Amino acid sequence: MDANKYLRARVTSRRDISEDLWTLRLALEVPFPFKPGQYATLAFEDAGGVHERAYSIASSPLDSELEFFIELVPEGETTPTLHTLHPGAELWVRKSAKGLFTLDRKSGHHHHLFVATVTGVAPFMSMLRTMVRDANFAPPDTRILLIEAASRDYEFPYVPELDELAKKLPGVQVVHAVSRPWECKGWQGECGRAEDILRKYADTAGFTAGDTTAYVCGHPQMIENVKGMLKRSGFAKEAVHEEVYWIPAKAAPATAYKLHGSHPDMEWDPSTYRLPILPFTHRPLLHQLNIARMSAAPVQGKMSPVFQRGAAEPIADSIMRRVYMQRALVSVISHSTTPHAVIGELIH
Repeated sequence: MDANKYLRARVTSRRDISEDLWTLRLALEVPFPFKPGQYATLAFEDAGGVHERAYSIASSPLDSELEFFIELVPEGETTPTLHTLHPGAELWVRKSAKGLFTLDRKSGHHHHLFVATVTGVAPFMSMLRTMVRDANFAPPDTRILLIEAASRDYEFPYVPELDELAKKLPGVQVVHAVSRPWECKGWQGECGRAEDILRKYADTAGFTAGDTTAYVCGHPQMIENVKGMLKRSGFAKEAVHEEVYWIPAKAAPATAYKLHGSHPDMEWDPSTYRLPILPFTHRPLLHQLNIARMSAAPVQGKMSPVFQRGAAEPIADSIMRRVYMQRALVSVISHSTTPHAVIGELIH
């Protein structure tokens, strides 16, 4: 490895979160300055040459070691090798941290909306870990809302620490949400994807366009969905920062699906989120899924069928359409796929 470009690093600790999620802490031979929210490039060399990828730093610049929260990509360039590393193993780090996904200090906004899925929480961990130790990191009237979402609760490695940070930082609120609560025994947190609950918590906290900077990190589809929601809510492009961890493969040609029930001619294109509003005759389907109940509630001055979870928690129409597409597919058929197979493909 070129010592002019890379620094030698040693794994000091490892914490396995699941079979494909883990954290690594690295010690470097020299100080490694960076700003909370930036990323470092990890590298190693083998017979095939040098392999390197960028990973958001989860630790604070005030820490003596670098921490990373990593997800295994079986066919990836670097994660299969990184997944084999244990304390004592060595690898390399490019000399300089990079990235502009840092706390906005230029706009004068007092509110900062963090939205993350799984490993996308890493840059926010760096910011909050720094904020609790450095009084000058953010103005005293700064308010932060972190929405952290995953499929299952075991994909949250930082829940106890985040909850403790929120207690120590009065202006910080943390929300954890899972999209598969039926697989999380005893789960007491929010249910749904990040975009399902975004408006509920952002609106309640008063995080509106004009005094809020949003930061979105993690799954690329979540990022696109949240960006669209924020745009429709009046957020300027420059007020929405994003950190995309990978570029999704090009989607296959869309197939038209039909919904069983009293309206067999209803069709929708899964490449979009434009679904017909299902009538109340489809209530049994929602109850069968045990994920929500359908009712009428005012949304932006009009009466629309929306999902509610127990109490009056209306979700915007655009999100309702997405929930239909992603989850309410028990009665969906196509010319070549059984209903159960469709669920397996689209609920992930």
